[in-house]
Amino acid sequence: MRRIFVKFLILIVLLFVSFSYGVSNFTINGETELNINPKDSLEIKFDFETIGSSVDIMVLAYLPVVGELELYRMNNAIIDGGVMDETDADGAFEKHLTNFISANDDITFIVRLIEGETSADVSCNFNIPESSFSISGSVHEESEYGNTPLVFGVLPILYNADANLILELVASSSLEEILEVLGNDRLFIIDTIFMGSYSTYIPDDIENVSIILSPKSPTEFTAPTLVSPDWKYLEVNGEVDGVDFLYQLPDAFFNGTVKNNDGEIVSNGIVSTVRNGNILSTASVKVNSEGGFSIPLLNGSYIYNCIANGYNPYQNVFILTGTDYYNDIVLDKTVSIDEQIAENFKLYQNYPNPFNPSSTIGFHLEKRGSVKLSIFNENGELVTSLVDRDLSRGEHEVEFDGTNLNSGVYFYKLSFDGNTITKRMVLLK
Repeated sequence: MRRIFVKFLILIVLLFVSFSYGVSNFTINGETELNINPKDSLEIKFDFETIGSSVDIMVLAYLPVVGELELYRMNNAIIDGGVMDETDADGAFEKHLTNFISANDDITFIVRLIEGETSADVSCNFNIPESSFSISGSVHEESEYGNTPLVFGVLPILYNADANLILELVASSSLEEILEVLGNDRLFIIDTIFMGSYSTYIPDDIENVSIILSPKSPTEFTAPTLVSPDWKYLEVNGEVDGVDFLYQLPDAFFNGTVKNNDGEIVSNGIVSTVRNGNILSTASVKVNSEGGFSIPLLNGSYIYNCIANGYNPYQNVFILTGTDYYNDIVLDKTVSIDEQIAENFKLYQNYPNPFNPSSTIGFHLEKRGSVKLSIFNENGELVTSLVDRDLSRGEHEVEFDGTNLNSGVYFYKLSFDGNTITKRMVLLK
């Protein structure tokens, strides 16, 4: 009887192994636990469970006492054979990049890949370079009874950056776009906030280097109840003290749901707002599993943006005047490059976006032909026609001047060879 029971257990184990699935063999520089310096070369490798599948990516900070704190997640972020995959082997992934992350020795970064019901982790600790540059200050939360210290949180710092970098990150709807933005001589530093205070190092290889920073509470990205402090922009050349932040009580909330144009819930999105045209007054929240979101805000004029992997970015505007604002966001599925090439042209996102007063619109033609590029307002009314003539094959750019227009959402439509592509842009004065 005992032998039969043992054989039964062995059979169960074999069956579990046989039917287990998910990402495997995930390493960075051949390790699952490693110490990293800024600007180190990194080799990322793993195997997909199924050829042609994709994995979600999650970045977490492991903090003493608090545990894991989610910093970032993107569903279907890495695709077998996609643009980031540098190996020709089916079912395998390989990517080389330069490290742009650093953190103090209290924080362990966890990079987690998720496929199906399984996941694989790599833990990273960071070697802090010697530096005479530093920033310190306080972080408090407003309440009906006065201001109290933020007990615990993290402090993201963008090194060698300006305010436009925040806009670029908010508008990045794919992992490769984020890596491109951050990997250009920049450093993303994470430090801890404890009992309302922080003190963090800044690499001092550049004098008067530009820094952008803002605290993040443990629930700010998932279920915020207070208004996030504005990002602060400053130049550092030595020790800087008194860089303080305050989480404020909201005047009202921006609530809504995110769905695609088939009425299906989109749960992998991020909704961001910009208040009164100030890029540093940016708040972001992750869409929940039911497609909902809620952002506490101060009164003001807002542009809001929603990005989700596999969908075109969405932008719109609203004014908050002390009453909760609700809006359902409907995302359009991304038109693949193959589809666009089949239609003989591509239309690029305008830049900058939002813009004031002018922006550049680019497009590519696979052959010579008649082109029409028009601008419309939110009501579908024609604002102006930028191009209406024959153009040669290749890349083209057109400048759009909104000096005489009001702030708001506008649409630009490119018609060529019997097909049309429309994209959205925001004029912010």
